[in-house]
Amino acid sequence: MNKVNLCIICAAYVGSLTIEACRQQTVDLTPVGETLSGPIALDEAPAAVVRTLQGTDIDERYEVILSDSRNDVVVWSLMYCSDEVSSEGYGIVINKGSEKTTIANLRHGRQPAAHYDAATGNLWIIGADMEGTGTLVERAYLLRFDEESKAHIVCSIEPFAMQRKLAERLAYTVDGNLVTLYADGERADTATNTIDDMGAIDDEAVWIGEQIGYHFVGNSLYVDVTPGLKYVNGPALAYDDLPTLTARVTTTDDCGFTTEELKRYVADPFAGKYVSGYDSSQLEIMPREDGNYDIVVDLFRLTLLDDGIGTLADDGIHFRATDAGGQPIEGTITMIGDAARLVFTNSTWDLLNVGDSFDFEKTR
Repeated sequence: MNKVNLCIICAAYVGSLTIEACRQQTVDLTPVGETLSGPIALDEAPAAVVRTLQGTDIDERYEVILSDSRNDVVVWSLMYCSDEVSSEGYGIVINKGSEKTTIANLRHGRQPAAHYDAATGNLWIIGADMEGTGTLVERAYLLRFDEESKAHIVCSIEPFAMQRKLAERLAYTVDGNLVTLYADGERADTATNTIDDMGAIDDEAVWIGEQIGYHFVGNSLYVDVTPGLKYVNGPALAYDDLPTLTARVTTTDDCGFTTEELKRYVADPFAGKYVSGYDSSQLEIMPREDGNYDIVVDLFRLTLLDDGIGTLADDGIHFRATDAGGQPIEGTITMIGDAARLVFTNSTWDLLNVGDSFDFEKTR
């Protein structure tokens, strides 16, 4: 058990003077528990996935998870092999230019993501090793292209290794219904337990490992971890009250990795991928490290805007891009629940008029 010293500030007012004193109080910290007992082995894809990927056509069985037209990189995930045969979450196709790479044994899961950084040549694909009720354990794959534009897996961030790295930094205290999380000995967040039908909080209260995911901000990869609470009478960990913590991930030359400051994750309400239920048009909103957004709009049979830059305003995101004729085009994106509405506010493109609007539903 670790100990930290807290400085309790006491203040007294005498006339116009304020006298402050610092009283040291030692707090016992309990390390978080770890649910993953060891490294997760990578299984081989079903034979049906291998046969399907040997085909030449990209059709309705595939879903685009990255379309980077500026760098001519497209990544698809295989959703199913046939009407009767599931892909079981396996199968990736990558195109750089006209060169195609198929990777059968990469398990992308139900909510894959990908990002390409042209400056470093890094292609990240986020797959899933475990999925289920209350469980999402993702794995980050790092790929690079060779001189012939074939993609190769360089390494992956194995979930057990990430769990170990995060557990070394996380601890907690429990005071009644108050659970306080500490990162590197510093208070990160305090949450109030609201569950009263599973008995008291267990002596070994806080665990990590069942919910480890990733997201991108600009070209940077971030890991997200949500601790679970264990109860005396609870059949499983509960994730209702504890916050998600996030840290930037940096890889090393030998495929090791480090994590930077752990802090509470505040989800950007705009960030994500969106699709139209009408014609499968797509909208992607990606936070940049400078606080702005990269915007990609792919309107079915109309246009592709892949260089949009958005800025946050009181009424949503204002973005500016270049249309197919090389002219500037502008619009506003607003949120309605988990849906996004795009309205064009400036356009000289024949197929898009000022006031034209498009609605999208969030997929990730």
